[in-house]
Amino acid sequence: MITPESLFKRFEQITKQLALENLQSDGGDSVSVLLETDWVRVLLLKHNTDSRIVSIEVESYLPDFVEKGTDSDSVEKRDMVEVVNGMIAHLQYLLKLRTSGFNLEFIGPDYLWTATRDIDETLDLDFFEVIIPPIDTWSDSKI
Repeated sequence: MITPESLFKRFEQITKQLALENLQSDGGDSVSVLLETDWVRVLLLKHNTDSRIVSIEVESYLPDFVEKGTDSDSVEKRDMVEVVNGMIAHLQYLLKLRTSGFNLEFIGPDYLWTATRDIDETLDLDFFEVIIPPIDTWSDSKI
């Protein structure tokens, strides 16, 4: 189960890793994955002009296992209902991110939603509580 504490710990690990890499490299931009599920990927972005993580981006998309077609084309009827319920839960999640200071954007034909927020303060556990995505009963999160 994903907890604010586990996300915060992972954030600290990535921050330390990026600080070491910054000392050993030319200081280029970097992207690190904080969390990934079938529906969501949370990315940490560090620009070459700054030594700290400067923004966080949440990407929400249809899972790879969702095939285009109609309900009648579905191998299992419950899949379409689960997908619709998952879409509703993730759209509500995006709205929660928006009310927490994230900017929303819809990108391209692949139905990718992004929520981005610049980080200009020390993050606390409340912030990590906000970015925990809805629970996917069929997915394994990668943290």
